[in-house]
Amino acid sequence: MELWKDIPNFEGLYQASTKGNIRSLNHIRKNGTNNYMQKGKLLKLNKNTSGYLQVRLSKNGIAKTYRVNRIIALTFIDNPLNKETVNHINGNKLDNRVENLEWATHKEQTKHMHEILGVPYADCSNLVQRRWNNGTLAS
Repeated sequence: MELWKDIPNFEGLYQASTKGNIRSLNHIRKNGTNNYMQKGKLLKLNKNTSGYLQVRLSKNGIAKTYRVNRIIALTFIDNPLNKETVNHINGNKLDNRVENLEWATHKEQTKHMHEILGVPYADCSNLVQRRWNNGTLAS
């Protein structure tokens, strides 16, 4: 069963699902001096150059691209230890179901890539570090 929940900081505008989908909700939009009802819809997800799914969300006229795995994790998975990355447990970057995602440190990501996915250690830390940009995961 697919469950939907408001995305933090986008309440009433967008929702994420336990199956890794993102949708917009019905909302009022302004067109100059007129208002109209924008019907909600399932949003198209695009693959970025690193192979992760991403989606463009907008609020108050400002649009930004976000990785779907982070949206799903922020929406459904508690992070009491404030771990900075989201790990795909099965190694498939396109599988953003809640049960396939977990919060992880860089060290945990490296260990997972090596021990579970069989990536050589030398390659692991380079891959994890490339995904990190100025203290936040690159969108």
